[in-house]
Formats: sequence, structure tokens, C-alpha cells
Amino acid sequence: MNCYECATRDRRERVALASCSTCGAAACLEHARVGAAVMHEQTPGNPTLTRLPGRRLYCVVCAPPGSVTPEDAVRSAGEVPAP
Repeated sequence: MNCYECATRDRRERVALASCSTCGAAACLEHARVGAAVMHEQTPGNPTLTRLPGRRLYCVVCAPPGSVTPEDAVRSAGEVPAP
């Protein structure tokens, strides 16, 4: 499988390392992002955000704020940034 962003933007073939947790597009090391998934709960008078366990891989389009490149995640000992 090849990276979708490389194929459409750069007109080149590059092997993908993951598929996006949100849209399913294939992403290479350059276009993948590591982030945390959150669950939004809307209750009357008390909206909350709950961070789900683990990490998620995203493409550059779907990546949530605060997500990092896989290389940066490895440098920070595999920790997932807080949303």
C-alpha cells in the first residue's frame, strides 16, 4: 500500500506505514501523525472530554491538535501528547 498524500500531492510512490484511524487513508512516515483519541460527552451542564487509552495514528488531514510525527513520539519515549 502506498501513501495517499505522496501519491496525490507529490506524484510519487512511497510505502505507507499505517492507515489513518479516522478516514482510513494510508500514510507514510512523513505524513503520519501520532495522537490521542478523546471522547466528547455532552451532558446537561457538564460537558466532558475523556482521553481514551493508547495512541492513534492519523493522516495529516485528520490529525488532532497536539499530535506529533512518529519520529517525535519515539524521541519522547513513546508518550502520546495530551489533547
